[in-house]
Order: sequence, then C-alpha cells, then structure tokens
Amino acid sequence: MSASRITKSHSATHSSRQSYLTAARQSRSQQDYPTATLTLDSFVNIVTSTVKERMASLNLATAGINQTFLDFLMPPPDDRLIRAAEMLMHIPVSVSDRDMVDALQLQEVGPDFEAIDGWEYYYIRSWAVAADDLGLILAYWEEEGIQAPEAWSWAFNVAVGTAAAAAAAPRVCHIRYVGKCTGPSTPWKRLQADLERVSGLPPEFCTALNKFAPDVYEDVKVYEVHRARLQEHAAEHIRDNRERALISFFGLPTLLNRQPGGFFASYVPSLTDQGLFESLGTKVFAAFRTASSVATTTTTDNTQLQHAANTFVPRDSKRP
Repeated sequence: MSASRITKSHSATHSSRQSYLTAARQSRSQQDYPTATLTLDSFVNIVTSTVKERMASLNLATAGINQTFLDFLMPPPDDRLIRAAEMLMHIPVSVSDRDMVDALQLQEVGPDFEAIDGWEYYYIRSWAVAADDLGLILAYWEEEGIQAPEAWSWAFNVAVGTAAAAAAAPRVCHIRYVGKCTGPSTPWKRLQADLERVSGLPPEFCTALNKFAPDVYEDVKVYEVHRARLQEHAAEHIRDNRERALISFFGLPTLLNRQPGGFFASYVPSLTDQGLFESLGTKVFAAFRTASSVATTTTTDNTQLQHAANTFVPRDSKRP
C-alpha cells in the first residue's frame, strides 16, 4: 500500500508534538562536533578523496571527479559548518536540517517552485524522526519481514540516542533521500509522484512512517542543492555524476536510496573482476584475429578470412 499524498496531518497528537517538531527542524544538531581544527583546504581534500573512494567501491567511473567538480559540496569557511559538513559524510542521520542547510547552502522548496525546461535540479528530502518513532518502524519492518540494510545504521543511532538523551528531549534521526529531476519537473513534483509508488525502500518507509507518526510524515522537507544546478547544455554523464557524487557524499548505506544514482549506466570492473575474466582464458575471437591479420596483408584474396568465418565452431559445440 502506498502512502497518501502529503496534504495535512492526521495525527491525534499533532498539536502536542508540533512545537517539538519545529524545534527539531530549526535547532542545531543534538551533539557536539569534534573539536579538532579542520581547515577548509584540508576538508576539500577529504571530500574529494572520500567521494571518489565511495564511488569506486560501487564500481562507478570517477573520471572528472575532482575538487572543481565537487565545489557545490563545500561549506563556507566557518569552523562549525566545516565540522557539520564532515559529520554529514560520516553520520548524516545525526546532523540537523538547519546544520545541513547552512553547511551545504541549501534552499527549501515547495509546490510553488518553478523549474526551467532542460535544467537539472538536485534535491534532498528529509524527515526528522524521533528515536522512539524510528524504533517502532524498525520493529514493524522486522515483524513484516522487510529487509533494509540501511536500518542497521539507523538502529545504531536509535540505540545511542535513547541511551544518551533525556526523557524530555528524545534524540532525532534525520532520514534522507537524494535525487535529481529535469525541468519542467520539480523536486516537489517528484516527491508527490514517488509517494504513489508501491515498491522499494522509500515507499516502505513512508508507509510505516505514516502509520506510526503521521505528523512527522506530513512534515517532510525538500531542499534544493542550488549550487549544483546544471543548464540544458550540460552533458548527460556530468548530470549523472553530480547525483552520484551527492549520494556518495552522504554515503549510500545511510540514505533511503537503493541505487548509486544516475540515469545512464556507469560501471568500471574491479581488479578482482578483471583478474577473474583474464583467468578464464577465452579464445572465442582468436580465429577471427588470425584470419584478419592474414587478410590485411592481401588485397586481392580474402579466402582465408571467409573460410575461418564459415567453419568457426564454438569450443563446446559439435560439428553437424
């Protein structure tokens, strides 16, 4: 069953929880960031190497992924925002929307957002879920036999938050989804369309969230990464790589995303795959290569090439 379209909250406890939800959105993250000084220059290097390593681990091509390409992920030269951006790369569920918006210079968008035809827009959806509510969702998934590897990352933060937070201020976990769209489609229209889907991790999450915390479900926020916008002349591989880089920045296992991003295929065989293929010792095209090399030395007679093609038999086949 798909979750209903976002219109208004139906929660019986909406009025008592609304002030808490608003505070969770607008407050700083509920933990202290590392105190070690991290300069912007060193952070730029960390982002570049981390994103490339994560993309490579997913067998994605990393050609063209450099500091200039990833400039849209860099925070302002402020110590706290640099540390917040660093936490987004490692434990994003613990970073509040306010810190994320400030660190990545995002803009909240809604139904009135206007897109230019052919332009590419990148967005982040975010739900601020209390640890108790998220615990109910994870328990429900376990009962229903829903397998979600991402839940292990969330469950860890639920356990840590429940143990550390006071009863009056439960820890908030920020569950997010990264995507892109091409104008005239908009990030908000994509949200509405995705809510109609019935399969996949995002629909499963939205359905469960609407069941246990409908006010949180209704309070979804959509932020545009406006510095990542691409105009209509941008090449397709650049459009795709920008989404893949954004997903890899957060870390695929921490998001609602199940795919590494992009519309067109991108695959670079690992050294293990390459070694396995080379060890097979396949010689299917050996006869063609031999005949072709002979044929290229003769301009008048291609008999050998024709004979090789007509008499070629695969290794495991039998002649008629």
